[in-house]
Amino acid sequence: MAELTRHLAGAAQQEAAPARGRWLAMTRAWQLPAMPRSVALAFAWVSLLVFLAVLGPALTPHDPLRQNLMTRNVPPVWMTG
Repeated sequence: MAELTRHLAGAAQQEAAPARGRWLAMTRAWQLPAMPRSVALAFAWVSLLVFLAVLGPALTPHDPLRQNLMTRNVPPVWMTG
């Protein structure tokens, strides 16, 4: 009985070792590599531009194509003219 217990314990340790190795390999694969500051700033800048391009229509209150250029030089309401 003792031999069976030792055999099963040894098999469990052998199975645990590859599982731990796979886990470490997976966690290392998701770690970001170190990058220079200029690359990080360029990535942040491009990300900001893409974000603004996607949300641009929601951020602007007026349609730039709907303009009345005939009334652009009309004085304000409180001024007579």
